[in-house]
Amino acid sequence: METYYSYQDFKNKRLNYREWLKKVSLEGYYNSKNILKKFLSKLLVGNFMIVVPKGEKGKLLDIGCGSGEFLNQMKGFGWEVYGVEISKKAVDTGRRKGLNIFCGELGSADFPESYFDVVVLSQTMEHLYSPGSYLEKIHRLLKEGGLLMIGVPNAGCPEIKVFGRSCHILDVPRHLHFFTIASLRNYLEKYGFEVEKVLSKKFSLPLNGIKADLKNFIRNECKNKSSLNKIRMSFSVIFRLLIMKSLRFILDRDKVNELGFYIAFYVRKSNLKSTV
Repeated sequence: METYYSYQDFKNKRLNYREWLKKVSLEGYYNSKNILKKFLSKLLVGNFMIVVPKGEKGKLLDIGCGSGEFLNQMKGFGWEVYGVEISKKAVDTGRRKGLNIFCGELGSADFPESYFDVVVLSQTMEHLYSPGSYLEKIHRLLKEGGLLMIGVPNAGCPEIKVFGRSCHILDVPRHLHFFTIASLRNYLEKYGFEVEKVLSKKFSLPLNGIKADLKNFIRNECKNKSSLNKIRMSFSVIFRLLIMKSLRFILDRDKVNELGFYIAFYVRKSNLKSTV
């Protein structure tokens, strides 16, 4: 676990082209006057899953923040940032960069009620033993009308239907819970949040993920087959995935967000109290 990508020292990381494009386009989105960055922001930012809306300001909490790369970025854009992380190594790395990160579970962190304007829970909720207790605590920590952004793998995506147990999204036993758009919406409304918008990566095919899925699929489903049959089955499952996504996109536009392998919810703390 200590080799997990979000635990690494982000200051020493060499950005790949996708990370560089995201970095400069966000700079253009928030406060840069650079023409190239402004152009990239208009072109790309709308495709990012977790982006704090421009114009919001104040205190931000990132739960499962790793070594604090996102926190450091938002600090540079003028936010007062806080993090929660269970990895001591990652926390120590972030603190050396001057970031305020609590080491442990959210329930043990001593934050005041109605303290945060924005809370981020990106690729974290699926790892939690008790997601409900986290949502209940987040509801108390957010100011009235405060924004919660959640990003999770989509258990209803075509990738799972095609690759089955071989799909990297399942990632058992690290992933303890699995959410569809409908189930996560119900869960959030149960704990007193109003859904503002839902986003998904509809047609993005992450090459590393597809390669991992194919490798797992061959190992799990084709281990006694010939090399030729393995190649044929590999092309078959990729073709099936593309056809399934294309047909659902054309024939069921009302549920187009369900095509994404990753979904993001933007929700606001409502006047309703948690029902728990």
